Amino acid sequence: MNTTLIVIGFVIVVLVVSGGVVFLILYNYADISYLKSKQQTAEIIKIFKNASLDVRKRRQALSALVELATPDALKTLTASLGKLQGELQTQLVSELPKAGKSLVPYLTAALRDAPARPDALQVIKALGQDAAEALFPLLSDPNPTLRTLAAQTLDEIGWQPTRDALSAAYWMIKKQPHRCAAIGVAAIPVLVQALNDPELCEPVIEALGEIHHPDVIRPLLKAGKNPQYALKAGMAIGKLGETAVPVLLEIIQNPAEEEIRQMASNALDLVQWTPAADQQGARYWALKRRWDKCLEIGENAIVPLIESLQREPPQTRKEIIHVLGKISSEKALPELLNSINDRDHETRIAAVEALGYFKHQSAVEALVASLSDDSLHPAHINALARIGEAAHDALVTALYPPNTTTRLRAAEALAKTGWSPHNDETAAAYAIALQDWESCAKLGEAAIDRLLEDLHHPQTCSNAARALAQIGEARAIVPIIQAFAAKPPAVQQTMVEALAHFGNTAIPPLLEALNSGQMELLPVIHTLGLIGDERAARPLANFLSSDYPSSVRETAAQALGNIGLPALKPILERLREGNIHPRAAGEALGRIGKPARDQIIQALRSKIYDAQTLVYALGKIPDETAAAAVVETLVSGQYGQEIRNTAVNALLEIGPASIKPLIATLGSSLSNQPEIYNVLVKFGSDAVEPLIWALQYYNNPFQCEAIVNILGDIGDVRAVNPLMTARKKYGINNEIVKTALEKIWRKQH
Repeated sequence: MNTTLIVIGFVIVVLVVSGGVVFLILYNYADISYLKSKQQTAEIIKIFKNASLDVRKRRQALSALVELATPDALKTLTASLGKLQGELQTQLVSELPKAGKSLVPYLTAALRDAPARPDALQVIKALGQDAAEALFPLLSDPNPTLRTLAAQTLDEIGWQPTRDALSAAYWMIKKQPHRCAAIGVAAIPVLVQALNDPELCEPVIEALGEIHHPDVIRPLLKAGKNPQYALKAGMAIGKLGETAVPVLLEIIQNPAEEEIRQMASNALDLVQWTPAADQQGARYWALKRRWDKCLEIGENAIVPLIESLQREPPQTRKEIIHVLGKISSEKALPELLNSINDRDHETRIAAVEALGYFKHQSAVEALVASLSDDSLHPAHINALARIGEAAHDALVTALYPPNTTTRLRAAEALAKTGWSPHNDETAAAYAIALQDWESCAKLGEAAIDRLLEDLHHPQTCSNAARALAQIGEARAIVPIIQAFAAKPPAVQQTMVEALAHFGNTAIPPLLEALNSGQMELLPVIHTLGLIGDERAARPLANFLSSDYPSSVRETAAQALGNIGLPALKPILERLREGNIHPRAAGEALGRIGKPARDQIIQALRSKIYDAQTLVYALGKIPDETAAAAVVETLVSGQYGQEIRNTAVNALLEIGPASIKPLIATLGSSLSNQPEIYNVLVKFGSDAVEPLIWALQYYNNPFQCEAIVNILGDIGDVRAVNPLMTARKKYGINNEIVKTALEKIWRKQH
């Protein structure tokens, strides 16, 4: 055999059995002693792992690997624990301890493998205390079974705990936290971990309290979040005394959980710490919600108060803001200015009130800007009043914005500070802001420009127009006319009345506006009517045309009626020319009334004007002369049914003054008899006395019988005796009288 690796080769023997071929492979192995001498660990491992080899050969390989004790050898052997059988397994467990302490790192892994664990424990026990390190990692293993097993095994091999973290882990497995307290700082991580165990939590808290080290404070505070342990955790921290103060102050300064910060502040009480008038002291009092103490500290409390403001609920924020205001430090201004826009109403109110303690321009500007916010009134008025003179300039400027609410409240704030205007222009702005229109008007010329500006605001244009009219300056007329645009009808009405106070002076600009086609017609026409100047009659008559909407025609008719008799001729001229709305023209003539009556009747009889228009107009004049002219038209027989219907309506509109002229026509025309009859019946009780009188003094049987029928249809009891008397009158049909009396009786019963 050579000194080189001897490989005899392969001998293949072929045997033929029952017609089949069986291959028998024989392998001639190298000598293991030789491989061991050459440190050929890998080759020996191959032999050891080859389950097809003779067990004696593998046992030789096992022994060789133990003797070599290389990392690969030991890793292979420990990995085989629990996986071999018979003699090989027995040999492995008995020989492995020969590898000594170098085996320890590999035994820890074997212990975590359940099948290998029993064999690994035998090896460890055989090694004794030299194998303790293999058990140490298991003392903190998440698996409680492994932790317990490690502690028990350590006991069995005679290991003794010292004052280190491993020993602390050992004592916790033994459920003896008090032993950890004696170890000290090294035991803190183990004890902290054990706080999660409800069974051990209380004794662990006590043990942490005995260590007297700042590192225990945060874990104790966290444990104290559970009410069950809060008292014990506090007492444990209290044992630290002044040692705990820096950590507790750091905790209350750190924006951690609010509950932890509160507990830290309580712990400061337990260690009998006395807060100073500095930022730390203010932060402590803020956690206690002792805002009065923060106020005493003053400017040093600003930062802690702002920190509290950002995490407290609305009701508490309100209290904090009040304190920030009273401290009056400019450091607090940005936060207060932000708070004025807070979503919570009470917080906004508090911010406004707090800003009242500042003379700073930004505070004044913010308060003035918020004047239009109804939800902040009257808080911002009081705040600005508290600022006083420093707010005057900004408030005077605020008298001029278009927002009426802003300027009103600016004026209120100025009034509250005792301010008074220094010139008439400012006095006018002040009076307008307060809506003191009377005082404004008394300022005369100085107030005009400000009042003209207010004509553009729907809320104030009416009062501005009134004040301008009271001043009476003609240059205000055109702006008032222009301001009619886009205003509601009720507002326009007030402005019209104000403009009318200018009288005849306003006529030329009004007529110019009327002819321009660029102004709103209704208020201009209405104003011309209120003034009643005859110069407007002819232009207004043009607006009775059918080309204009009914609202314009009606307003023009009303205005012409107000002008009176001077408007008659222009209306009749337009009526004669045509393209005029009959009803609008009739309305205008009717509004002129009795002064135009005779001329209207004359025009009606002339037959050159629209009869329906004139009849309609006479219906607006409640006297007998007008009624007689309408009755004359009704019975003339020259007009169609439409005009006769208009005449009937006109007589009813004239009222009782129509009764006598109607009675006078009874019997004069059979064709119009039903219309006259029906009108008299519609007058009802008002017609009874005139009809009775006519019945007594008329001799025409036809007229009397008509009167009897009408009295019967009216059904008034006053007609009974006159009708009884009429039965004796010559020529009257008694059956007609009888029928009339029966009608009265039925109506009465």
